Amino acid sequence: MGLFGKSGKETRRRGGGTTIIATGTTLVGELKPEGNLHIDGRIEGNIRSEHDVSIGADGSFEGDIQAHRMVVSGFARGRIECDSLEIVEQGKVLGEVSSRAFVIEPGGQFLGESRSTDEEAVAALSHWKQSTASGGEPTEQAGVVVPEPEPAKEAEPEPAVDIKPTPEPEVGSPVADADTAGEPDIGPAFEDERQPGAGDEAADAGRAQDREDPRQGRDWVAQGERRWR
Repeated sequence: MGLFGKSGKETRRRGGGTTIIATGTTLVGELKPEGNLHIDGRIEGNIRSEHDVSIGADGSFEGDIQAHRMVVSGFARGRIECDSLEIVEQGKVLGEVSSRAFVIEPGGQFLGESRSTDEEAVAALSHWKQSTASGGEPTEQAGVVVPEPEPAKEAEPEPAVDIKPTPEPEVGSPVADADTAGEPDIGPAFEDERQPGAGDEAADAGRAQDREDPRQGRDWVAQGERRWR
């Protein structure tokens, strides 16, 4: 699995030969090999080289390494600065890694912190972090496009409802007369149920008949009084 990488032609540096630290050999101190270095034994210290450094399956290293290219199939702990680092199957690296290209193959392990020394990649990543931290819009180089937020819409106020009280009708108005037209007038009924003039007509008829026939006139008066009662 590649974490950092850049296409291009790799330049190999050649020295006078390859120095091999054999299995069972332990070196403590600082090494400055003039050519490539291969470790099958154990080294504790610092390595300063402009060439390739490789650690075999049985080899181990603890310290600081500066090299052109490094391949680990054994164990390495410390700080590593190189142009490219490859951790192959069964390889294990613990510590800090600074490299332009960093490759971890299946079966390899890395535990620590790594950063890229690729100037273009570092510049783009740094610019993107600064843009997002300040709340600005990232540029096309960062490859991230953030849409502008839409302005919030103000809520429209609801129209006020004007409720007017219904006025009471005045006394004597057509509305008041219409309201009271259907009410029965029970007062005069208790005073006198007889219609005026009805009894007088019966009495006059009775007196006329009484002149002709006194008995028949009294009957007309009695009938008239019973009728209007």
